[in-house]
Formats: sequence, structure tokens, C-alpha cells
Amino acid sequence: SAPSIGQNESLARGLVHGCMDAQERQLKRPLTRDDKKFILNFCYCRAPGIAALMPDERSKQKMLLKEPEFMAAVARIDAGCHEGIKAGRRFYP
Repeated sequence: SAPSIGQNESLARGLVHGCMDAQERQLKRPLTRDDKKFILNFCYCRAPGIAALMPDERSKQKMLLKEPEFMAAVARIDAGCHEGIKAGRRFYP
């Protein structure tokens, strides 16, 4: 089981970086320090949840195809992260 833990860590790291790139692109303006802090926090919150949605190749395909039930699960994770951040929680190390 040790290798899968390492894979999940690198998956989570990849998800954090991809999320940060996507969030920064969405803003379409220079990032403030608060923007960067929020994006970092949001992406660290989101990564473990997204990783848990993708335990196998079939679920990765669902994500790539943006299947509705998968996207709904992602939206729930995003909403939970926004709530946590608004409540002052910090997710990044």
C-alpha cells in the first residue's frame, strides 16, 4: 500500500498546481496577495476531495468527460471549501 500513498500525494500535488493555474487564469487580472492566499487555500482544500473522487481509471475518465454526477460532486467539494475559507479555516501547510 506504500506506493499508492506516494501516488496519491503526487496526484494531490498535481491537483493543487492545476487548480492554482486554472483559478489564476479565471481572474484575468494581476493577482493581489489576497487573491494568491485565497487560491492557495482553496486549492489545498479541494485537492484531497478531488483525489478521492478519482480512485481508478474509470473515474478519471468521468472527470475528463465532465459527467454530470462527477461535476456535481466537484461542485459540492468547491462549495464546502468556500464555506470553510469564509469561516476562517486554513488548509495549506
